Amino acid sequence: MDEKEAKENIELIRSMIEETKRSTAYSGAIYIAWGVVTLLATLGTYLLVVLELYQYIWINWIVFMALGSVYSFYHGVAQARKAKVTTFAGKILGYTWFACGVSLVILAFVAPLAGLYPGMMVPAVVATVIGIGYFITGEVVQWNLLIWLSVLWWVGGAGMMFLKKESILLVFAFLMSVGYLVPGFILRANYRKQTHGQDEE
Repeated sequence: MDEKEAKENIELIRSMIEETKRSTAYSGAIYIAWGVVTLLATLGTYLLVVLELYQYIWINWIVFMALGSVYSFYHGVAQARKAKVTTFAGKILGYTWFACGVSLVILAFVAPLAGLYPGMMVPAVVATVIGIGYFITGEVVQWNLLIWLSVLWWVGGAGMMFLKKESILLVFAFLMSVGYLVPGFILRANYRKQTHGQDEE
């Protein structure tokens, strides 16, 4: 491979990363939606624990997760129709979050029902899996904020293993607010800047 080919390959990789970043801007709505949904579900769980209505916790989560999943499906279909090019990096992110989603369903719902660990350990497990998704996403799109947030998810997940019930839920609510809403609003702001810039051209 000569110098010219090497430069062309580097430019191709850069263009793919930039295209993936632009397409990721659309997903700002997904971050915000899941941030709101999971935050409400967590606060609902906290209220049910305080009121000692433990039998309704599963219903609370199933309802909110179903709402988030339906929104994600329709949002994903809409964005797929708008997408001009599907990059390899974009596919990696899609596969990563699909795998994380399946893992979360198994670890957050199936494992506690099987008695592998108590339900109050679910937030710690969820935070750990989400940290994996954030780390891979941050590396693929070269966004350091997501990498640092992945560390926050992991530290929060480890910390929740040593806390009491109510404290676990409050920490989880904080992680959801910072971990989802912050990148979501930043992505939406970047997307609006890009859209505004294109309108002016």
